[in-house]
Amino acid sequence: MLEIAKIVELAKEHATPMYLFDLDELQSRVQAMKEILGEDIRLCYAMKANPFLVDSMKQAVHKFEVCSPGEFAICEREQVAMADIVLSGVNKEKADILHVMKDCGGVGVYTIESRTQLELLQACAKETNLTIRALIRVTSGNQFGIDEAEVERLVSHRENYPNIDIHGIQCYTGTQKKKIDHITKELEWLDGICDMLKEKYGFNARELEYGPGLPVSYFGEDAFNNSYDMLKEFAEDLKPLKSKYKITLEMGRYMAATCGVYVSSVADTKTNKG
Repeated sequence: MLEIAKIVELAKEHATPMYLFDLDELQSRVQAMKEILGEDIRLCYAMKANPFLVDSMKQAVHKFEVCSPGEFAICEREQVAMADIVLSGVNKEKADILHVMKDCGGVGVYTIESRTQLELLQACAKETNLTIRALIRVTSGNQFGIDEAEVERLVSHRENYPNIDIHGIQCYTGTQKKKIDHITKELEWLDGICDMLKEKYGFNARELEYGPGLPVSYFGEDAFNNSYDMLKEFAEDLKPLKSKYKITLEMGRYMAATCGVYVSSVADTKTNKG
């Protein structure tokens, strides 16, 4: 990242508040991640982390996670390939889904947050005469996705949704994790769910999309000096799973945090109680 003196110079030239991005740093970081993980791991940029970087990310990552109509509109404006979009989000409205399917030809993959969403996606896909790819989102106990019992129910009745090709599962388990053991246990848990679905229902999960929530430091001496130590340990955990699934890692801040700063000016100073 740029030195403080250069940041101050640019702030004086362009005024504040301002966002300042080092796109060379961004490309360098994503490339380093690819080299550590291996080319068979696909990277998905969770664009909520920083939508300003969508255009720069088009040549760097394999997919974009999109969670709202506003984010989708940014992808349309920046001409992101529809095949590269993971249409996620806890709320999906029929009008928005029909716009995606009718006007844009659909996207690469959709996430299923609930039975209601599955039924909505089936209805929209049938109306537009499409067969879509989808991932069932498994909850880790938060508000995202559905529990294992509901996953079983949906998979066991998947023939009721002929316009949806369920490719596998997706899971977001939180961010800024500090210990690799937490991530290791989550991978084992997700792998176990897929094994159970295959054994009980003959369902072969072809894709595993996982948001590991690797940590980054924003403040103090560690800011802009985030190492890849935890990513290297994570890469080792992924190796046994590569032969079972196409693996997509959904990340946002871990990719983007080191490449940008938000610059503002001091508006006022005062002293209280000495």
